[in-house]
Amino acid sequence: MPHHVPTASGGWIGPDRPGPADLVAELWRYPLRAVRHRDLVRAWVSREWRARFLGTALGPLWPFVQPLALFCVYAFVFSELFGMRPAAEGVSGAVGAVWIFAGVLVWSSFAECVSRASCVFLEHRNLVQKSSFPADLLVLQPVLVSFATLFVGAAVFCCVAWFVAGTQPSMIHLVYLGVLLVLHLAWLFGLSLALACAQVVLRDTAGLVGVALTVWMFATPIFWVADPAALPAIEPWLGWIEANPMHSLVEAWRWTLLGQSAAPFARAEIGADLLCFAPWALGSLCVGLAAARVLRGSLSDEVAA
Repeated sequence: MPHHVPTASGGWIGPDRPGPADLVAELWRYPLRAVRHRDLVRAWVSREWRARFLGTALGPLWPFVQPLALFCVYAFVFSELFGMRPAAEGVSGAVGAVWIFAGVLVWSSFAECVSRASCVFLEHRNLVQKSSFPADLLVLQPVLVSFATLFVGAAVFCCVAWFVAGTQPSMIHLVYLGVLLVLHLAWLFGLSLALACAQVVLRDTAGLVGVALTVWMFATPIFWVADPAALPAIEPWLGWIEANPMHSLVEAWRWTLLGQSAAPFARAEIGADLLCFAPWALGSLCVGLAAARVLRGSLSDEVAA
């Protein structure tokens, strides 16, 4: 006889695998569950935000300072030691620098979220083991905090970029901002949820994530331009580079933050980047929800093991 576990909503969770209809229903139910527990989610995010900057001198400016430090280190390595120059012909070095920094800002937010989210179920095992607790909502904490830090960093970035390089967002690219935010949220939440579930079953997932993020960062055009004219050796790899979901996401954010100043470095318009990224975002969300659905009945037992 298959073992079934009662849920707080009165339903039953069995060991069956979710089908397409189950995933569609889950896509509908999850936002409703998040809205129903919005006070709880808001309290988690607020507590995490305050704890992150408690006792610091810079406070909310840290989301900008940390990527800035990373940018300075890698800009020195790539530009001074390796002699790589991101600026296209006729474009100032300042514009090239802020183009790199925009990519670092987005990547730092993504990497921090994924790293923290992979351990969220184990870190809050006391809450996960409560039968009536909506454990899968825990993943929203690192996701929403990463969005908040990205917004703070982006606001400061726009001011600095305008002062240093004269770049600014353009209205035509800000029109896409709503679509970009929805796709970014779906991608980040789905990936984080899938990794959090994987860490419960396979405890070295977090270590593998750290290694994968390092490789992924160098495989994404953050500090270099995906242009064979600038880097002839990358031409055989262009198909793989353009299929990289983070390449499309970072490029879309660069268009949004820099406006037309991103054009000399871009391989496609922002609309094309979003079209390339959309299947990845939806696929990530489906994989994450499917993993949570499969694991939901045994999650409390797994985290206690």
